[in-house]
Amino acid sequence: VVPVRNLVIDEASQIFVGDFAHLFYRLAVDLKKVCWFGDPFQLPPYGADHSEGLATVFDLPHLKENMHFLRTTYRVPFALNQFLSDEVYKGNLHSRFKPDRSTNVLKFVHVDGEESGVGTSWQNKAEADAIVSLVAKYYHSRDYVILTPYDAQRAYIDQKLRQHNTNWKGRVFNVDSFQGNEADYVLVSLTRTSRPGFL
Repeated sequence: VVPVRNLVIDEASQIFVGDFAHLFYRLAVDLKKVCWFGDPFQLPPYGADHSEGLATVFDLPHLKENMHFLRTTYRVPFALNQFLSDEVYKGNLHSRFKPDRSTNVLKFVHVDGEESGVGTSWQNKAEADAIVSLVAKYYHSRDYVILTPYDAQRAYIDQKLRQHNTNWKGRVFNVDSFQGNEADYVLVSLTRTSRPGFL
């Protein structure tokens, strides 16, 4: 077994300091360097707020001394970045976003369908069928993903894509599980029609 000497940890702002104790104890003999990546201003997933008094690595003074802020984003459009930079990052975040010059960046498709409860989740079959139809007609050979806030909807869309033998593997995600990824085309199934719910 090759000993672990260098360790890279992503999404470090979402992990409580105490959760590292068992890892460092196990690797203490050989571990020489740890590099944490994360955003101390990142909001946790819905329903998973940090408890008061529990710190992340970004709250520890001796680690703050060697912290480096990555000042450039390549995925956030200028106007949105300006707001985030001013309101969250004290004017220090800069955008090098290269926008797609297409005029059809965002489209909405109205679907006559209503959600129904599935266990503790929600499903909207008419909306799922519309998404599958769009994929079959326009996106099956492109870099696309489908996002939805509800696991029952995710599972149903995944099943329908599989039945249509569409390019479906690794294409349907819950909003939280897709965080940090990207695709050229993103189809969003909001699912709910009568109340805002999760969103």
